[in-house]
Amino acid sequence: MVVAILVGVGLALAVLVFFASRWLRQARASAIAVGTKVIEDREVLVEDRAANCFGLESSGAGQIRGNGYLAVTAAEVVFVMWVPRRVVHIRRPLLIEADTTRSHLGKTASRDLLRLRWINDDGDEETTAFAVRNLSGWLDELR
Repeated sequence: MVVAILVGVGLALAVLVFFASRWLRQARASAIAVGTKVIEDREVLVEDRAANCFGLESSGAGQIRGNGYLAVTAAEVVFVMWVPRRVVHIRRPLLIEADTTRSHLGKTASRDLLRLRWINDDGDEETTAFAVRNLSGWLDELR
């Protein structure tokens, strides 16, 4: 009896993991498609298809952080979060600073994060941070 219950629970977990991973792959592919559509035909100078956003300062510490598609063109920085779907546009002329940090909004990381500071569409200063691959390449492109 116990063995049957354990087998049933194991199968249920396997099915759950299968569908959750499939759903996340679809969310990732969709975010990349949205990001490339937003960028249109502009040349992508640097991108990370699984950047981890630590949130927007204006939204406060309680927001969900998440992975998404992050790309830079000559005109803008675009981030499209996988789930929930959020799109952040940073126009390059309004980018004040690109540097590094180990924490953002009370969330800490074991490695340096890419921190961006810019003027948003409302004229206010905004800040976010991302865990990205090839941090030095991002800094070189954005500075």
